[in-house]
Parts: sequence; structure tokens; C-alpha cells
Amino acid sequence: MAVLNNGIDRDSKTEELRYELKAQLSVDRLSQIHSWIIAHPRAFRIAYPARWVNNIYFDTWDLDSFNDHLEGIETHQKLRLRWYGQEISYIGKAYLELKRRNNRLGKKWVQEIPCDFNLQEKSWTEIMDFFHSRVNDQFMLLFNSIHPVSISRFFREYFVTADGETRLTLDYWLKSFDQRFSAFPNMRYAVPQLNDVIVELKSGMETAPALADLIAEFPFRFEKYSKYVSTLQGILE
Repeated sequence: MAVLNNGIDRDSKTEELRYELKAQLSVDRLSQIHSWIIAHPRAFRIAYPARWVNNIYFDTWDLDSFNDHLEGIETHQKLRLRWYGQEISYIGKAYLELKRRNNRLGKKWVQEIPCDFNLQEKSWTEIMDFFHSRVNDQFMLLFNSIHPVSISRFFREYFVTADGETRLTLDYWLKSFDQRFSAFPNMRYAVPQLNDVIVELKSGMETAPALADLIAEFPFRFEKYSKYVSTLQGILE
């Protein structure tokens, strides 16, 4: 996948480098996970109302992003379109996001794109033409070489430590749909998924020294995980 230029257009924003750590647990332990969060010494609190998160993941025809991740390429990236809401097929406002990771350090570029359409009423050609005509110069190079691979959604809860330094999210009820060979968005035939909950911690570079102590208070391990890679593995199996 092509690399995004460092310059950022006026309608884009860039998030600073941050540590991103994930843990994959059975959703049967959700109540227990909530208890661990509530009892944590760093006093996590709800940061934002829980909501549905919807995504379209893009990749090259050779699945460069997917393969770079599997092969352990130190720096890899993924491109997705994200929107929020109960109705997965309706996009009112979307965010085109490029995430680039180097081991556990991640950075994200975001462009907001106003929309008002139902995915089930358009072909992929129409949808891609719509976004292609609206992406800024920094995303244009990427958009010339990618196609939709999957649509996914999950339910997300948001927490933050009392000092505001570390964020924690819980993602579960994950569902995904294969789009690789569909002329129109496939919203009917879901890919079998493990019934998991993904715990993710996000912390800025300046607060990283305290992250190890925070992690040690949880009775599970944080390891390498990607929803996109997990979803595509399910599709390819």
C-alpha cells in the first residue's frame, strides 16, 4: 500500500504518536472485565457514551496491508472509512482514517467526509467514485490503488483514567461482511466471528512510563491484535 505524505491538508487532522495495547478475551467475561476496570487503582471513569462503530476496510488487490501485518513488517498501515450509529447501512458523516503502526506505537491521519446515503442503495463503483471525488491530496494516492475488502461493526465502550492520561475501550459484538467480490455492498452474509471482547489501552508518549504499572493491575496479558486482520483471516479460512 502506498505511503501517505507527511503534509496534511487543511481538512485533515493528525493524531500524535501513542502506545496502543490490546487484549483479546471471551465476551463471557464481560462482567468480570467491567469489575476489573471499576476496581483499578487508576480510577477509570466513563469517557463517552457507548455506541456502535461501523467500518469499511480497504486494501490493495494483493492485500498488502494484511500481508505486511502477518509477516511482521515493522511499519505497517491500514486504511478504513469509519462512521457511527445503530444503522450500519446509513452513512451520515464518515471519517477516512489511515493508521500507521510501528510495533506498539501508532499514529493516525483523519479526513472528515460529510455523507448522506444508504450503502444498500449504491454499487461499490458509485460509492468509491463518491469518496474518490472528495478525498484530499494526502489520501488520493492511496485511493487510486485500493478497493473495499470488508464491512465490519462492533459495540464500543469508552473509559479514561481519572487523570485523563490513558484511554481504555471495550469492543464486542463484532460482525463483519466480505466485500472482495461483490459489485454491491454485502450486508446479508456475515463472516463467522469469535465471540470476543477486545480491550484496548491508548496512551501518549509522555505518559508511557506509567503504562507498565497500569497494565500490571489487570489479570490478563496485552498482545498483538488487529480487528482487520482477524476479520480477513475469518474470510479467507
